[in-house]
Amino acid sequence: TSWAGPPPGTGHRAAPGADALDDAQRRALHATADERDIATLTEPPPMTAYGCLADLELDGMLALEVSGETQLPPVIAAVPWAAQGAVAYRVRWEPPELEELHAERPSIPHRVARSRALPLVVAATRALHGAVGGEITDEMEFVVDPGDL
Repeated sequence: TSWAGPPPGTGHRAAPGADALDDAQRRALHATADERDIATLTEPPPMTAYGCLADLELDGMLALEVSGETQLPPVIAAVPWAAQGAVAYRVRWEPPELEELHAERPSIPHRVARSRALPLVVAATRALHGAVGGEITDEMEFVVDPGDL
């Protein structure tokens, strides 16, 4: 869609935290920001990664991330087809409380959520591998046979 610019009056009055700027400085700052916004909207930078999240409500989120990678796990980097890098797909679970992810003794709600999310991570990984192929690695970067999922 086309953009008509900022609302009328933007940059004419001091906003909280910008009291030290005079009117000319404020207008120049807004003009520079507008130029950058228009440049980004008309020629956006190329997408280097994307992803999606599935809300598991009390159990956190299921995340799928896709990106081009040049630093691959050693077991994959040694394969000839990966010499120039590869497209990496990551399927992972994000718990409701991220600080518990690496806790030595996570709470019972965390462990219950993890156990309910695990079959979804496995199913998504199987479906993704069925669609795109490639190699599967685990969290420790070891190759996993799809049949072992």
